[in-house]
Amino acid sequence: MKLENFIEEVLTHPNATDTSGNNESSELLDKDSETADALDKIERITDLKLKRTYGYLIVGILCCWIVFVGTFTFFQLYVDRPVSETVLVTLLTTTTANIIALPIIILKYLFQSKQ
Repeated sequence: MKLENFIEEVLTHPNATDTSGNNESSELLDKDSETADALDKIERITDLKLKRTYGYLIVGILCCWIVFVGTFTFFQLYVDRPVSETVLVTLLTTTTANIIALPIIILKYLFQSKQ
């Protein structure tokens, strides 16, 4: 009998049929959804700006490095005591590896596949 009394009391309680809370909850969910969409848009814009900035930095660093290596190699032709062939080959080899590998590594990090 106690369970039946409890159920009857819950069903007849004045707040049991009040639906004003549902409307407020719905409005809050709509605002939360709009806020989440706005934050998602801001995140995408920031991500694109960051990727663009890193892209320009990578290209700038690589261009500076290529200019340095080209200048260094050119001046080795006119110096009284040039560096050994081993040093020059090592410099050119590591430069080539950096030009190929550095952008690939960084761009794979920046443009990760979303799985």
